[in-house]
Amino acid sequence: MNTADLIKRLTQSPTPSPDLHRTFAPAILGGFGVSSSLFLLSAGTRTDVLDAWAWTLLKVSFGLLAAFALAPLVWRAVRPNVRLKDTLTPVAVFVALAARVAAIGLAVAPSELRWLVWTGGGVPDCLVRIPLISLPIMTALYVAARKSAPTRLSLAGAALGAIAGALAAIPYSLFCPIDSAPYVTTWYTISISICAAIGAGASRALRW
Repeated sequence: MNTADLIKRLTQSPTPSPDLHRTFAPAILGGFGVSSSLFLLSAGTRTDVLDAWAWTLLKVSFGLLAAFALAPLVWRAVRPNVRLKDTLTPVAVFVALAARVAAIGLAVAPSELRWLVWTGGGVPDCLVRIPLISLPIMTALYVAARKSAPTRLSLAGAALGAIAGALAAIPYSLFCPIDSAPYVTTWYTISISICAAIGAGASRALRW
């Protein structure tokens, strides 16, 4: 991007332009399609996915809600020199609600089962799988974001990584055999945070 294009973008409203939508829509759809296909073809779905469709749908909804909460932050973060403060509210509300659901779920669970309800009985598998699934989505979003000339690279990378993690949680939900609300709201959220950290760490790739 040349200087004249950058100056033009800096004078524009932070509202996403049609070009930005046209750039990101194929990136999201393409990255999500590749990630979902690779993961589900290699790992498959849980064996009782049809019987557990209601719980699976709730977990899919968690990923979608996380992505929607992150979308305003992403749209701002990938643009040059914009304020991000007002876009953090949906993210903060989402995290607070997730924490509240986890706390309530653990409070009502029998004390002898709380550890199992919270962790699934071991190291949560999603902490590894969701970041791995997110990588093709993150890569596609990075390629798209470079055309928008972001200037706050670490924040932009973190936002892109987080939304990639939220989208990655959707195909993972079809595989995950654990339906406990405290498990999902805690460890899916932490997995998305790991994706955000990966995105921030790779923010040099956003240089234009």
